[in-house]
Amino acid sequence: MRFKKRNTSLYLSKPKTIAMKGILTCVFLLTSFTGVFAQQIYQSTEVETAANPGGGEDVFNHFIASNLRPPIKSSFRGLKGRVFVNAVVEPDGSLSNLSVLRGIDELCNKEAIRVLSLYKAWKPAIIKKEAVRQAVVLPVVFKSDPVESYDSTLQSLVHYFDKKGGSNRIDDQKNRRCIPVDDFGFINGDVLFQEKEGTKWLTKFSVPLKKEEFWKQINENGEADSISAVSLSTRNEQSNSTIYQVLQRDQKGMILDFSEYAEDGKITLSKSFFSTGAIREMTIYGNDKHQHFHWYENGLLSGIVEMTDDVFKRPLTSIIKEFYDRGGNQLVKNGNGYFVDQGNSIPGFDGTGEVRNGVKEGTWIAKSKDSTLLYEEFYEKGNLTKGTSFDKGEKFEYTEVEVMPEFSGGSAAMYRYLSQNIKYPKDAAKKNITGRVFTTFVVCEDGTLCDFKVLKGLHESIDNEAVRVLKGMSGKWEPGWQRGKKVKVKFNLPINFQLQ
Repeated sequence: MRFKKRNTSLYLSKPKTIAMKGILTCVFLLTSFTGVFAQQIYQSTEVETAANPGGGEDVFNHFIASNLRPPIKSSFRGLKGRVFVNAVVEPDGSLSNLSVLRGIDELCNKEAIRVLSLYKAWKPAIIKKEAVRQAVVLPVVFKSDPVESYDSTLQSLVHYFDKKGGSNRIDDQKNRRCIPVDDFGFINGDVLFQEKEGTKWLTKFSVPLKKEEFWKQINENGEADSISAVSLSTRNEQSNSTIYQVLQRDQKGMILDFSEYAEDGKITLSKSFFSTGAIREMTIYGNDKHQHFHWYENGLLSGIVEMTDDVFKRPLTSIIKEFYDRGGNQLVKNGNGYFVDQGNSIPGFDGTGEVRNGVKEGTWIAKSKDSTLLYEEFYEKGNLTKGTSFDKGEKFEYTEVEVMPEFSGGSAAMYRYLSQNIKYPKDAAKKNITGRVFTTFVVCEDGTLCDFKVLKGLHESIDNEAVRVLKGMSGKWEPGWQRGKKVKVKFNLPINFQLQ
């Protein structure tokens, strides 16, 4: 059968804040064919429906831009270029046979192939209602402003300053901070604070890159698991702030999470990733509003949420802007539509119901896999007016979805209890050791405490004293509630140790 030739070249328009330009279909004929129909690689002019990214061009562009890591080694002088990649869109929606047609350099070329291979939500080409393989050429745009603080000789981000913290001309400065980074700008060593003496820079003190191994809980494709991971961070105890980044990597070095911090120690960006390397969540932090993006495992966008106030406090306010199902169909647009729980985590949203002006409206319900009703809630302009949850034949009424545990009498009473009951260890006092011990524990349903742990210690005797005084608080707490039922809640508490 001879198909009518048509122009199927697709140029993806540049969406807001997205650097990716688009998709170009192949314009040359590949000569390697097999005799099997299903294995033949077709051109865009040889198919009835050409391959295209599921969810639309903007969704694909956003995914690529959010995953892309321009190598700082290539971009610190400023970078504007494209890597063109040959690929084949497979019937299952993935890409195969990726190779660079025209590139920038080795690092950029490898990064382009990496991010393209992560998107597995292509709509394949169609012939006679059958999905077939199709060749495409995909341009990946690399665009970066110059990174003036990067010193290629030191392979570090270098910030020059005077003793008062101000920055002027480099030649006039006698102090600097050096943050060693890898080829992609991720911190990989101790932060050095140096002072210039003559023509040499001498290190006065350093902030070590702290490495902590832990088991990270993950939930992918509906299955929970734990993997061995390493947390990497540098925290300046003098300013009580995190320097530059906090990373979490698996044992093979793949990044699972990372956060970036401004000079004042405030978080500006956080991202988390699936075990495949594909982005899972991204939050861009502002002064009072934070944009949160969430993706499915195959690369399709799940939702965009605007969070207000302090995201580290509960309850937080979430305004949902966009929401898509797992097939890429948009269910909520500009804050209006119908939300259907897809088994993923959208801050402030679960269950199924109407979304109006970005918040819940009317009746919302949730059911288990066997269609058992779990809860029914009623909302007016995002405010819960009444809720009922069901568990083992019992009904639980509530007017708040979640209530955090609290020390009897409130925070003031808790800190008063700590100050009255902490006994400063003599050995630590003699050494003039002061600071904060970061602890965690679980508040049980009856107000007792368990699972005491020191997340970040100060000194052995001080750490032991922190745990001792916490144990004395057991039974003095009001438990946490979730949908009308008392629940166990993990609680983090920093405890100050200061000599009078």
